Amino acid sequence: AADVAGGTDGINARKLGTGAGALSISATGTVSGGTGFGIRAENGGTDLTIHAAEVTGGFDGINATSNGTGALNIATTGTVTGIDGRGILAFNHGTGALRITSTGSVVGGHRQSGIQAQNRGTDLSIDVATVIGGISATNAGSGALGITPRTVASDTYSGISARNTAA
Repeated sequence: AADVAGGTDGINARKLGTGAGALSISATGTVSGGTGFGIRAENGGTDLTIHAAEVTGGFDGINATSNGTGALNIATTGTVTGIDGRGILAFNHGTGALRITSTGSVVGGHRQSGIQAQNRGTDLSIDVATVIGGISATNAGSGALGITPRTVASDTYSGISARNTAA
């Protein structure tokens, strides 16, 4: 999709059920959600992949949940903003890895994290340029936790809060 705007969510995509396959979202323009999410995605199949440029949500910029057997990958090139929520909120309850990459800025709303990520699969990897609101990452999966930010700022919480309980 190029430019997308919605009164509630900009893009809301769900692929539920076992054996549902992969879900992929590619947005090359501006995506905005009025009162909800810029991009909201949930997959119960295999991989969940989001590639986006500029994203703004009235609550979270990007809200992604994977309950499947594949990886959860979020890659952004522009600014991702959650006005009243997180810039990026990602939950991987599946069996694959969770990877977040951004060459732009990720901005959380007042008293919210820029990035909040929770993983129960394998590795959790966050590689970002700039995060406003801090990073909160929990890896309860079987692999490594890696966080590589260029700039992180938070006036409310920790700049980076990382927890790895992997076996």
